[in-house]
Amino acid sequence: MAETLSFLRAAAVGGALILALLFHPALCSDSHLGPASPFAMALPSASGSPIIFGPAMGSRLVIFLKLSLLSMHRGVGTMVAVPISVALLGAFVWTVMPLVSMRRKLPPHYWTDAALATLVAFMASVIVMLIFPDTMAGGWGHFRRFVIIPFYWVLFLLAFGTFSPLVKGAMTSFATFAALTLLGTTIIRESTIHDQMAPLMDIESIVGSHCTVLPIVLETHPIDSAGQPMQFDYNLYFQAANRLEVANDRVVLFNYLARLAIYPIHFRPSIEPQGNIFHWGQQEQRHTFEDIDVEGFERHSGLHVDYVLVWGKVEKTSALRQKVEMLISQSQTVYLSQDKRVALYHRPADENSRCAQ
Repeated sequence: MAETLSFLRAAAVGGALILALLFHPALCSDSHLGPASPFAMALPSASGSPIIFGPAMGSRLVIFLKLSLLSMHRGVGTMVAVPISVALLGAFVWTVMPLVSMRRKLPPHYWTDAALATLVAFMASVIVMLIFPDTMAGGWGHFRRFVIIPFYWVLFLLAFGTFSPLVKGAMTSFATFAALTLLGTTIIRESTIHDQMAPLMDIESIVGSHCTVLPIVLETHPIDSAGQPMQFDYNLYFQAANRLEVANDRVVLFNYLARLAIYPIHFRPSIEPQGNIFHWGQQEQRHTFEDIDVEGFERHSGLHVDYVLVWGKVEKTSALRQKVEMLISQSQTVYLSQDKRVALYHRPADENSRCAQ
């Protein structure tokens, strides 16, 4: 009876996986979930935002097997993430294979009620990770939130394994080393970020209520002691200036998210800064600037740009340098950080300015 239940449960999991794959858009040419997909009909979008599968199955498996979630800081994080994945998945195989081959010798209900339940939970978490849309309901990055969950179930499965004292000691030592390495790397980098965000705290006390601020972010990553950008898998400073909107009814004329269809809140077309100032195309996603049209924005929107915040150094040979220098030539420098990487310029007021000095 126990073996029959085990077979039925395993068959149910396998059948669910096959059905999910058969009906999933990852096997189609278009990664967007169309109305003909049962999966799409089961997951309606919020506020009309699209549902997008995102990374393909192969990419998801690679990200999962490499445990890339731990390597967002690159460098040491990347070197530690893969060994952690290999160790956990290797221990998983070491634990599961004897359980499968020795299931008849196990005590009654041990396999069906404990180990099998944990194994099914692991398989279910892998299936969810592989088929869940990355963009849905006004948010994205959902897939990466699920990458780490199967590894939690692996840790539970290890409780059913048998390991020698030598293997236990090696695993404990490696886990301690990996944890300290990741923690130390995070502390060092977060301290650097905290120090380099200090100018923004100073600027927050300078900009008055109801003022508009145009951030021109030329360096999106922290700078190390050698003056080189630190390697991250995300652009850390790209929207840092938006914190100025938290208080005093200030308006930051930059928002990477509020111009995309997947985000539930949007700029009014007449004041959308990425399109009207930087001349980005509709739904365009990038992290660089080639044009700065403040005068055109002011004419089109009826708003006045009170402050210009320049974050980072522009290359001397860049065509953008002339546009930045022209923009700040008629402005007054009200703040300059010690490393001269962050500067705030106050532009002359006009009748459209609502800025309280």
